[in-house]
Amino acid sequence: MVRPGKPASNFGKSRQQLSRKMHLEWAMGKQAKNKKMNADQPKRRSESQRIGHEGEAIFHLWAVQNRLKPHEASLDSGIDFDCECMKVVATGAQEATGTVLAVSVVSQAVLSRLN
Repeated sequence: MVRPGKPASNFGKSRQQLSRKMHLEWAMGKQAKNKKMNADQPKRRSESQRIGHEGEAIFHLWAVQNRLKPHEASLDSGIDFDCECMKVVATGAQEATGTVLAVSVVSQAVLSRLN
């Protein structure tokens, strides 16, 4: 019987099982320690993440203005958008042509000399 607050006995466990258990306990303790250290910091995003998000928003606007219907790709496989090509019909509405365009957006910061 194990008393509350006392660890279970290691009797009958192999050396490999014990070392794995000790490693897991060490790793979990290290993760908990890191979480405590980072808990006080607010969430951050890097400059490149901000630029990338801005580039995707600009492409999305451009695509809609140029008769494309952009769909953001759910998997991160290098393709950011799958765009359906649309055509204008007599009523001013748009209908799909059946053509699909795969787009990878690459964004770059532009430094201005206005500063």
